Amino acid sequence: SPRDAMMEREFQLAGRGAGTGLGIQAIVAGLALAFYIYVGLSGGIVTGDDALQDFSDGDDLLPFEQVIPVPRDTEASVWI
Repeated sequence: SPRDAMMEREFQLAGRGAGTGLGIQAIVAGLALAFYIYVGLSGGIVTGDDALQDFSDGDDLLPFEQVIPVPRDTEASVWI
């Protein structure tokens, strides 16, 4: 019957796609795993001179008043 033929074609199409798709997914997953292992064994992403910089010297810090001007009162005033 036409219904059985249509269902058979759908099963064949699904079978072809599932076999190929699973193989490609396995290859992509294996390559990703190999890349992650390589990055982990080679010392990770953060290595080199940038990781050793010391940011505690504070020479490049600006006083707050130079970044955002703070209004100063020259006369006695009352803030409410």
